[in-house]
Amino acid sequence: MKLLKHNSTIIILFVIVVLLTLFVNYVLGIYPLLDFIKYLESKKYYWIIPTTILLLFGLLLFYMSMNRKVINERIEVFNAIMRTVQDILHNSSSSIQLLIMDMKDEGVDEEIIMKAENNME
Repeated sequence: MKLLKHNSTIIILFVIVVLLTLFVNYVLGIYPLLDFIKYLESKKYYWIIPTTILLLFGLLLFYMSMNRKVINERIEVFNAIMRTVQDILHNSSSSIQLLIMDMKDEGVDEEIIMKAENNME
């Protein structure tokens, strides 16, 4: 399924099929789709309607699964971003705590240390 991973691949395949059909129709004078439709009209195929419904239902299920996959990927990206933000905040908090400990070791005024602790909270 890696071939059909992107929408551009599907569009390119569709364009190739359309161009091939036009080539067969106009250059070679063969009309395979028209002949197939006329053949189906001349026969009594009652299985065409259920097959068409199943095909459309399959396309709907495929669309829903792809939509669900896109939503799950967006959720994973959002969770990764949130983890990154939490890590950044935790690292900043740790750095401020280390700074406060260094300030206590060097004998900085208690009022400045209190302000730094209040700002950290």
